[in-house]
Amino acid sequence: MNIDFSNSMNFNAQINVKKFYVPGKENTTLRCILKQNKNKTIGFQYDVLRKGKVIESKTYSNKKGFDDNNMAHIIDVIDGKVREGVNFFLELLNALADREI
Repeated sequence: MNIDFSNSMNFNAQINVKKFYVPGKENTTLRCILKQNKNKTIGFQYDVLRKGKVIESKTYSNKKGFDDNNMAHIIDVIDGKVREGVNFFLELLNALADREI
C-alpha cells in the first residue's frame, strides 16, 4: 500500500488529504482519496484503475462528516471491489493512522 499526504488551507480550516492504493479484483488497483477536516472524514473518493486508466470512479462527500452508518456503507461498497485476502478496513485504518504495514 502506498500512502501520499498533502495539506491545503481552505477558509482557515486545514483539510488533510490522504491517498492510498489497494489491490483490486481482476488485475485492478483502487486509488482511494480520503479528505479530513480536524477529526471528521468529509470526503472519500475511489477510482478503479486498470493499467493506469480509470475504469470506474465514485465520490462521497459530506461537509458535516460521515456518521457510522454512512462510513460502513462506503467501506462495504469498496470492500466488494478489493482483491480476495486484502482487508480494506485494515488498509483504511493504516492510512488514517499515517502508517504502512
